[in-house]
Amino acid sequence: MAIRIEVTRDKKLWNEIVNKSCQGSIFHTWEWLKIAEKHTGFRFYPIVGYIGDEKIGIFPLFYKRRYGIRMVFSPPPYSAISYLGPALLNYVNLKEDKRLYYLSEFQKEVDMFIHSELNANYILINLSPKLIDCRPFKWTNYQIKPIFHYLLDLSKGADYVWMQFKKALRENVKKAKKKGVYFEEGGKEELLSIYKSLIERYREQKRTVNISKNYLLDMYNKF
Repeated sequence: MAIRIEVTRDKKLWNEIVNKSCQGSIFHTWEWLKIAEKHTGFRFYPIVGYIGDEKIGIFPLFYKRRYGIRMVFSPPPYSAISYLGPALLNYVNLKEDKRLYYLSEFQKEVDMFIHSELNANYILINLSPKLIDCRPFKWTNYQIKPIFHYLLDLSKGADYVWMQFKKALRENVKKAKKKGVYFEEGGKEELLSIYKSLIERYREQKRTVNISKNYLLDMYNKF
């Protein structure tokens, strides 16, 4: 059965898929993406994939036309989101052939939408760390650029995490504790103080902070 896609306006449906997907993250939630849409100036296209009536996943896209260039991003620029891309349901539980079929056909339909409906001529998609199979994108002529990060399993507890640090780092942490350094969760006042420090540090490097204070405040107030 063929995969079909549609642009949804159903926030509840969207978040249900995000919460059940292993690739889903807070960045994929409807609320986060709508705030990003508001502050980046990109139009949010919330795409849901189906086989028959069965939901298979979501694919958030952001579109903007500027200087004659029709651009599609996932995630959008200037949103401080490291990755986005598709989030699929039951992905890890599927057999390998069905997993690849769902991903490749879903991606193919989204790619057709990007080119036929949005007529985009620049596309940039950063996949979730839990979606490493980039073959479907290669098959539709995307250029693939791997990005490597260290991942640490926090579920094994603080003692396990502590022992994964290098000895020099552990020693530095111990020294900081002896000097009275501590961490605690702040509020809006601390957020604004950090943002001010960020602007000053960027200014020293002759750089510009591309996210606004109001964007961070909207995120803080919502989450």
